[in-house]
Amino acid sequence: MQWDLFENRQATTPTQSRQASTANKRRALRRLSPTIGKQEQRVLECVRQAASTGRTREEIAAELEIKEASVCGRVNSLVARGQLFERGTKRNRQGVLYAKGYE
Repeated sequence: MQWDLFENRQATTPTQSRQASTANKRRALRRLSPTIGKQEQRVLECVRQAASTGRTREEIAAELEIKEASVCGRVNSLVARGQLFERGTKRNRQGVLYAKGYE
């Protein structure tokens, strides 16, 4: 029997395997790149300034005067690092982002 390189042998269901895989990816990202870039820092600071109201990707792009596509990449990286999280509430049909500490 050949094992897949990315297969999680400890998981018993596909959902557990996906969850374990996501957690492993987040740990690897934190370990490989402990510092954040300049654009990521700008995005993080923009969301922190919004405090408990949070910001959408569209609002961040408008505030920082950068393309929304650029914001999305930075947001995804910060979410993977655990610096930002997206709560289920929506504004303008987009998820609202909050900085860690404003749960």
